[in-house]
Amino acid sequence: MARHCEILTMLFGIPWNTSSDAAFAASILPILLRGLVATVQASVVGFAIALALGLAAGFLEPLESTSIHLIQTSIIRLLALYPRTTIDPAVIQRFNEDTVAEHEHIRDFIVAHYTLNTGLDTPFWREVRAAPIPDSLAQRLDAFRETGNILYHPTDLFGASNWFAILLGQGLWPHDYHPIADTLSREQLDERMALLARRVEEGLSDLPPHATFVARHCAARD
Repeated sequence: MARHCEILTMLFGIPWNTSSDAAFAASILPILLRGLVATVQASVVGFAIALALGLAAGFLEPLESTSIHLIQTSIIRLLALYPRTTIDPAVIQRFNEDTVAEHEHIRDFIVAHYTLNTGLDTPFWREVRAAPIPDSLAQRLDAFRETGNILYHPTDLFGASNWFAILLGQGLWPHDYHPIADTLSREQLDERMALLARRVEEGLSDLPPHATFVARHCAARD
């Protein structure tokens, strides 16, 4: 039972170490790992249950490491919606909708890396830049391009700062800015920007240069 608790602690990031935790872990883990509930396909006349966790539920190009995160959130979602005696089609639909939305949010963030890249001019990069993109990503890009707004969703794995880094870092500069900036004087804006710059410098002062870090921790072997 102790091993069961270790696995649940690893999955959820919270300690499971009491005797009642151990009993619960021993009973629920075999159910989760055998996969009795997850992706559900419904029809007019009925529905069938089949588990799909991790890569069984969907594959995302591993530019960003998300597989373990998706397994964790799927298990958490499963436990939150787990039925006692009956299976409610509305609960099934909610599980599937949330799972699909989570995958699509990550997909958009990954696709943005390819769509916005202008630093490499090869047949591959020309092809991926010209490829159609999902409507949801197009909306995010248009909103940022026109107003500087990041259409961040509370359930996004990648936060507003992540989106800002990839959008601005790949050269997508907004045509306008948020109107709240107009409520501050030029002096206040300069002061706040200077404060941000100082905080960045302070954070960097404790870190080694990139080349030094690579040489120290992961230099190529002869």
